[in-house]
Amino acid sequence: MEKTAISITAFDAEKYETGISAMARIDALKAFTIKSQYSIDREDIASILGFELPKKVSEDE
Repeated sequence: MEKTAISITAFDAEKYETGISAMARIDALKAFTIKSQYSIDREDIASILGFELPKKVSEDE
């Protein structure tokens, strides 16, 4: 029987999960962009990427 070497590497699971999540959001944004016929709203991009846009300050303030 042939012996197979197994290599175990330690990694930060939290960083891995964050990276996988970011890649999924990027893929979703890519699909949304390809599907869209027109420009994409800033709000849509922020929602897909998982952040909130800062509130707009009116010119009167």
